[in-house]
Amino acid sequence: MNIQTQEKIISLIEEMIEGASTEESRRELVALITNDTEARKFYISQCQLHAMLSWEHGVLPSVQFDSALPAIKPVSKRNTQSYFPQMALWVCALLGIIAAVGFLFWETRSTLLDIAVITETTSSAPEIHISDWIDREAVGRIIKSHGAKLHCVDGQRSLDPGDVIRLGNYTLASGFVEVFMDVGVNAIIESPASFEIKSKMLIVLDRGVMSAKVSPTGIGFSILTPTANVIDHGTEFAVEVFDDSGSEVHVFEGKVDVQPKMAPPQSSAVRLITDQATRISSVGKIPQGIDIAQDRYVRTLPESGDEPNPYSQFVKSLNPTTYLRMASSSDGRSLADSGSGATPAFLRCDSMASPPFAPGRFGQALRLEGPSATSYALIPQFPRAMTDQITVSAWVRAESRPRWAAIAKHWSIELDEETGEPYGLGGQFHLGLNEDSGDLEVQILDSNKKRIQIKEGIPIPLHQWTHVAFTVDGEMVSLYRNGELVGQAECDGLSVTGLDALGIGAKLSPDGSGPDPSNPGYWHGRIDEFFVLHHSISAEQVRALYKLGQL
Repeated sequence: MNIQTQEKIISLIEEMIEGASTEESRRELVALITNDTEARKFYISQCQLHAMLSWEHGVLPSVQFDSALPAIKPVSKRNTQSYFPQMALWVCALLGIIAAVGFLFWETRSTLLDIAVITETTSSAPEIHISDWIDREAVGRIIKSHGAKLHCVDGQRSLDPGDVIRLGNYTLASGFVEVFMDVGVNAIIESPASFEIKSKMLIVLDRGVMSAKVSPTGIGFSILTPTANVIDHGTEFAVEVFDDSGSEVHVFEGKVDVQPKMAPPQSSAVRLITDQATRISSVGKIPQGIDIAQDRYVRTLPESGDEPNPYSQFVKSLNPTTYLRMASSSDGRSLADSGSGATPAFLRCDSMASPPFAPGRFGQALRLEGPSATSYALIPQFPRAMTDQITVSAWVRAESRPRWAAIAKHWSIELDEETGEPYGLGGQFHLGLNEDSGDLEVQILDSNKKRIQIKEGIPIPLHQWTHVAFTVDGEMVSLYRNGELVGQAECDGLSVTGLDALGIGAKLSPDGSGPDPSNPGYWHGRIDEFFVLHHSISAEQVRALYKLGQL
């Protein structure tokens, strides 16, 4: 079935609903769906969609039930074809009523094609008959899973990459899952999420984030949220449902129609096109226009963290010992090191509700939620520089400025309150923010254990990507922001003391087992493209890094 046939079926159904159909148009609809299985399935899915929309907006006709069955008029063969489409449409509407009433009794909703059977028991709660998984309609398959496992609640099973996905209710407690729907839709679901797959063309999203790329064969694909109905017209978009049941729709390319569920029945849907977005509150009848959030939603799951670009190619030409691209991994707990040290790095983000990844300066970035979530990453066996020289660089996006917020710290230093002298295990560097001022700063210990501190003097900008770097060449410490030198100080080499581990997004305790109990310095925001060199680079090379990051 081609797109023209789909569009024709939709227009004929709309004529019928509006009471504008004719004998000729009804015959045309019958002809389209009689001998074409795919067209018939599409027609039924559209009937189901309209039935649900009509039920939610309260525009279905009243249905009266009488104890006595009325006499049935004989229907001639001539009239059967004329009334078949209308009869099917209202039958689907009635099924929509049954499904909605069933929802009031059972938390586990059934699909219109698989209604649960209630049996008599001695318990006060009814038992729900769960149909065999294999008997359900297959609608797609799991492509990738990063730090997650998709669980079908009413199918009583978890799914892995390569598994077939079928109709049913699903939950996603952590990470990301990429699903391919057979109609030509790629969807990435971000936890925590709960949703129901009603058909190949319809998903009910109760909570969470779903981004979708819809091919021409998937036009008409719909996502229903607690506050809106979203119908695709060939596009790439994201839908987010918040805990209060409000929702947002962001269109990255193409167009979608958004109809608030509480809007008056006669009101038209809002048409969103490329780079437009809207919010529908939990009690909203009118969509509110908002700015598109291009960097908020994960739209691809990388095969690996080592996908090349001009920036990464330049970094690799500098021979980094440690290079974390900050891409999500299949286990959801490790970070791949593309540097020569290939040192394992791990996430400590179990307290975060959302996945610790978000769109980065390139690909994905590590996303941390600050003191409220106590999340961070670490390299347990950090290969420290032994050459009196070092370069450390990263792209960061700060959402707030927590006290002593850490970008990266190989640092187990405290200051004597009376003398101001440092004490502790030592360390090579602290790169982050200065106490409560939020200024970008670097601290190092030189080979004489002298603490050297440079701070920019202005708070780091919020809600924007910033390139930060510092270098030690054995005689001078230099601090850079966005390619510009913001501070310098003399030094005598670089200390090689300190704890074994490196903290990213937090200062570690002396034994490296967790955050420092007195000054953990949790980062709130994103960190991307972090690398360490065991040599110093020039100011021109730092500027080149910043410029490549603008491409």
